[in-house]
Amino acid sequence: MTAHINSETRSNDLAPIAESAALIANFYGKCGQLQPLLDRLIQSLALVPMSHHDYFNDATQTYLRHFEPAAASAHDTTIIQLALNQPGTVGSAWSIMRKQLEEALPDNLTLQAVWGYTLIYQAELVQEALLGTVLTELLSDVRQLHPDLSESPQVLAQDELSGGRIWLIDIPDRGDGLKESTVYMALSQPDSNNQLVRDVLYNPVAALLMADLIAHKGYFQMRQYRLGDWIEQFRQKMDTLLKHADGLLHELTQVTVPTSELDGLAREYGPLVSAVVHLNQLQISLLRQKFNFNWWCKQAGGGNVLEFHQHYLEEATQELDLLVTEGQRPLETARTAVEMTRVWIDKEQERKQQRIETILLAAAVVLSILILVDKDTARTLLEFIGFPKTIGTLPLLGVQLIFVVITALLATLMIRLIRAKRPKSSTPN
Repeated sequence: MTAHINSETRSNDLAPIAESAALIANFYGKCGQLQPLLDRLIQSLALVPMSHHDYFNDATQTYLRHFEPAAASAHDTTIIQLALNQPGTVGSAWSIMRKQLEEALPDNLTLQAVWGYTLIYQAELVQEALLGTVLTELLSDVRQLHPDLSESPQVLAQDELSGGRIWLIDIPDRGDGLKESTVYMALSQPDSNNQLVRDVLYNPVAALLMADLIAHKGYFQMRQYRLGDWIEQFRQKMDTLLKHADGLLHELTQVTVPTSELDGLAREYGPLVSAVVHLNQLQISLLRQKFNFNWWCKQAGGGNVLEFHQHYLEEATQELDLLVTEGQRPLETARTAVEMTRVWIDKEQERKQQRIETILLAAAVVLSILILVDKDTARTLLEFIGFPKTIGTLPLLGVQLIFVVITALLATLMIRLIRAKRPKSSTPN
């Protein structure tokens, strides 16, 4: 029977258009972190071991296996493959199996260690079934776990495969935990001897498996920045940093010390650097997943379904590239503003130092002149130029003042000439 893994008997309760319903679930996560999920599935579904990696429930025809793929692009991965089977009308059987899985996975906590998981609603077409009729009658039952029943499933892409047809119904871009699922519907051709299940869907080397895993890794990276208001907060950080940088540059033209804007710039610079580094790491990881996905897409034979995932990976890679570039611009502006402020402060300090040196030197010269040109010297000079012998205090002070002013002016002029000849210190790049 196509839907039943290892089953040899066909159910007598046939649906008008399809039969032998199964629900396949693939869980992908980091090596060593899926044991709690594995234990819960084994306990909830009453599975008994068949081997070290395989479990089975004969009464419900439920199968589970877990393994580490041999591929280099999945060296860090553990995969849990689960197949549930249910007799009866396909639509109702799918709903029953989904509820069984919902009971085993009641909340997000049970899936906190996975990158994502895939649900494949599978059945076998009867001879007279038409695909249009299949979509009309069965699509409404193809849903995520714990679905929002107000939403109607939609076909995103479809492909004709060896032994049947597959439809992509949902992708994991709307949330974490239970919402991080890719959903497919797969219908086998009549009397196809399990070819679609065996070759494409449920097998450690199934054609869809590795491409599906790499796609989930990519979607996991996308959710790190697309969910919630992360991008909005990122842009707010950029706007705030640019505002402080512009304020800093404006204050430099006002001949004031821009301490307030400089403090604000320092507060906002670090968080934006961290955000850009985070985005850059996601970008590198997505580029790696895109490369791996392209390789596995070729191995699987391509098709519309895989091209749909490929488009999302490409779009996210370009989006991250733009966000990183966008985030670097305010950082560069801030660095320029800080460098200009540093140069401005250095020049201000140099000017202050020069003024102090000039004042001190002039004061020293003045004091020296006052010592050299005392009252007796001033009287002698006045008498030399023919001043009356009786000389009062005011003429003596006048002579001293004239010498002080002339000497101070000459000293200031000499200081300026000496500084003008000094080589200017270069500013480090």
